[in-house]
Amino acid sequence: LVSGDGPKTVYFKCADNESNWSADVSDSIELNTTVPDTIAPSASNKLPSGTISNRRPTISAVLTDTGGSGINNATILLRLDGAVVSHTYSSGTVSYTPASDLNSSIHSANLSVSDNAGNPYSVTWSFTISSQGVGFDDFGPANNSYTADKTPDVSVILVDTGSGINASSLKMTVDTNNASASYSTSSKNYSYSSSTLSDGNHTAEVWVRDNSGKESYAKWIFTVDTTKPTISLFVPSEDAVVTQAPHISAKIEDSGAGVDEHKIYMDLNNVDITASVQYDTGTDTATFSPTVTLSAGTYKVEMWATDKMGNENNVDWSFTIASSAPVIATLRPQNGTTTTEAKPEISAIITDAGTSGINTNSIRVFFDGVEVTARATYNAGSGKVSYVPTDNLEDGRHTAEVRAKDNNNQQTMANWSFSVDASAPLSPANFSAVQDENGTRLSWGASPSNDTESYVIYGALSSFTSIAGKAAIATLGAENRSYFHDITTRYYYALVAEDKNGNQGAPVFAGTCSVYSATAGWTDYECCLDSQCLEGYYCDASRHQCKRSATDGKTEAEAAIRESQDIIDAVKEAGKNTSEAEDFIGDAQNALNAGNYAQAEHFASLAADAARSAPLIAEETGEESDKKALPCCPSAFILVVLCFAAMMRK
Repeated sequence: LVSGDGPKTVYFKCADNESNWSADVSDSIELNTTVPDTIAPSASNKLPSGTISNRRPTISAVLTDTGGSGINNATILLRLDGAVVSHTYSSGTVSYTPASDLNSSIHSANLSVSDNAGNPYSVTWSFTISSQGVGFDDFGPANNSYTADKTPDVSVILVDTGSGINASSLKMTVDTNNASASYSTSSKNYSYSSSTLSDGNHTAEVWVRDNSGKESYAKWIFTVDTTKPTISLFVPSEDAVVTQAPHISAKIEDSGAGVDEHKIYMDLNNVDITASVQYDTGTDTATFSPTVTLSAGTYKVEMWATDKMGNENNVDWSFTIASSAPVIATLRPQNGTTTTEAKPEISAIITDAGTSGINTNSIRVFFDGVEVTARATYNAGSGKVSYVPTDNLEDGRHTAEVRAKDNNNQQTMANWSFSVDASAPLSPANFSAVQDENGTRLSWGASPSNDTESYVIYGALSSFTSIAGKAAIATLGAENRSYFHDITTRYYYALVAEDKNGNQGAPVFAGTCSVYSATAGWTDYECCLDSQCLEGYYCDASRHQCKRSATDGKTEAEAAIRESQDIIDAVKEAGKNTSEAEDFIGDAQNALNAGNYAQAEHFASLAADAARSAPLIAEETGEESDKKALPCCPSAFILVVLCFAAMMRK
């Protein structure tokens, strides 16, 4: 052949065993050894950029195609602020000069093109036209861009055109809300660390004056996109039983930045078939067309899709291609899953793939290796066979098996396994709520259960003994042992330990001004903080009771006597000997009458302590009975003498 690519003529003749040669035959071929072009074009020297003063700038870029097929001139589109403009193309340079002045603001240029091999390319850049005043550059996030950051830094570089920047005039809003932005005089970066933004479009605006008083304004729009693409409309549909599957497909849509068609992956029965998947941007459909007919059996499809912001979604579904034997599908609980039900329904759907029908007498059900057919039920209409254990299953892995034959005696078996996790974690210990003027600190000990995944805190202004219907105020990881709640009023809390499957242990309770017990329920205190008492009162920190403030001590002494008398009365009703306490309370009353208020409060305190430690009358010994017969105890007598001596000294 003649060397080089191009048309070639090939000649052929043959001879028999006697060396008789045939006549020549020939044909033409086209020889092309060029490597296919799969590389998209690129653009460089994109102008203008930054902030300029020319209101009729030439918008241009240099196109390069390293793949070799060359630029397809007919596909070049140049847009200015979203509108297609009439460009020129020469020696690789695309350019356009506006016929009239552009506004003094930010402008966006977009250039799209394909090479002769059909590889597309698109690029967008922006520039700002400044009419004196302060210019703007390097918007963040970029104008008309997408970001997957819900708390992006909203920023812009200010450009001084001569008179200097008046930093005190700076103002920024995000979605019309004032932003607490900061300005760096060295970098001229004006930025704001935003709070959490919702998915969707957001508008940033900046106002600034230069030192001559000229005001400049810039506005740019960006989109927050943290939503993963949706994958739906499975073909064949989930759990479908079909006779053939010439195509396997799903619809992939993204309402934000758009689907990244280069990051769509598909497995069929754990085999990567991504290289054979085609994505149609017109119908948003990813399709795999098998090159050979799929044999009968159950197939699992797994698909991954990512949008241009990196948000990924993953789904899987199964379908069955029927054979002449029965098909057993829709296994429940699904193979490899975990259920929190202690008595889950174990079931499957039996379908006749042929025409002979299902032999109902052939259906057999096994659970954990034991046949349970006698306790299973079968619905011929739906094809569903099911079994429910009579007792709660132990946590852990369990196996199931269903066998069925058709009336042609062809048998099918389905085996699968699942796990049960129906046990809730044990409750955490030492749950407490400690409140001060700044808020409430909750603390607790770890749950003894190793499978604790998180702690869930519930709370309310009124007491409760069940978390049913309550909304959680916080969910914390298993490593946490405390939580601060910004509240300084009476509040009731419950804490539960939760495992990864959502099983919750029994709640434990604590309150800021309350104590909870399983037998008595909630006991509310009068106060927790001085601020919760009326004016003229204070909160006794040891007893959570509001007490009246006093300057001369008389009111405090009277209150102490009343409180001690209440304790004595309660102890006496409990069948305890309060004689010693009553002696002290008498001494306290005498001191009060004599005007010795400090001594009165002291005796009242002794009376309360004696009452709290009083023995049961039935437990007293003979010696203790003799002591009761004394007119007063020696210690009380000595205190009375000391009190009298103190009064005489006054």
